[in-house]
Amino acid sequence: CSVVGLSGESLDLDVPKESKVGDLKRLVEDLWAVPRICQKLLCAGHIMSDAFRCEALPEKELQLVVSTETLHIALQSALAAEVLDQLQKCAKECRGDDGVWPAVEAEVWDCLQTSPVVDAAGVANSAAAVLVAAALARRPNTLEEAFARLEGSCERGRLASVKMLTAMGDTKHMMYLRGRLEDLCPSVRAEAVKGIASLAPLDQGLLFAISGHLHDSNVLVRQAAVEAIGQFVSASGCSECSKDSECENFPENLEFAGMAVLARLQHPQVS
Repeated sequence: CSVVGLSGESLDLDVPKESKVGDLKRLVEDLWAVPRICQKLLCAGHIMSDAFRCEALPEKELQLVVSTETLHIALQSALAAEVLDQLQKCAKECRGDDGVWPAVEAEVWDCLQTSPVVDAAGVANSAAAVLVAAALARRPNTLEEAFARLEGSCERGRLASVKMLTAMGDTKHMMYLRGRLEDLCPSVRAEAVKGIASLAPLDQGLLFAISGHLHDSNVLVRQAAVEAIGQFVSASGCSECSKDSECENFPENLEFAGMAVLARLQHPQVS
């Protein structure tokens, strides 16, 4: 059998006689990174069901059509987490037609905002994992969309964007993460603190900004700030992890961190 893609490229598939159309879709997903749930295979103008046997096809050339309609329905159902796990595996492979994944990602972003399922937080984490995988695969326009979503009204969208920028590991993204330190959503603030601490050694300006979050109203943000400051002090005192100039400033760094944490200990909340 052969499958003709959106760009006209042909994919020749040598499959056993007992294979079914569903097996062809799995191969197309592996070789072209087109999610199975978005595939429709046409033969002689008719859509072939996954259970149709390949040896019974009236023609041996199938036309690939990509649609996100089924994906959209699945992401709004109890199957959302399972579908997102499948998408994450596919997102890691930067292959196939560049016009496919932007449409898939649009559905994932939409899922973050509109998912009606009971475990909405779990679905949001799975959706963020898909977008992080796509960003790490350097897919076209993925990062640009993350920048745009940082200023959006959807909290889960902003959180996913911060996770994507952190996973990329590029210090050029520091300014975007710093802008999220004052986000209205505590989860976004906490993730921004973690991201800043992981991207580069903290300078005094960043350390001062993070130390202010030791007094945040949310325990997750306070915990992230404490861990970031601890990481800063630990790195600045280790000759293997730090530059010589940073090691020389270890006493000052320790004093700064100590004063910040002591101020936190005076807070009436035990946590």
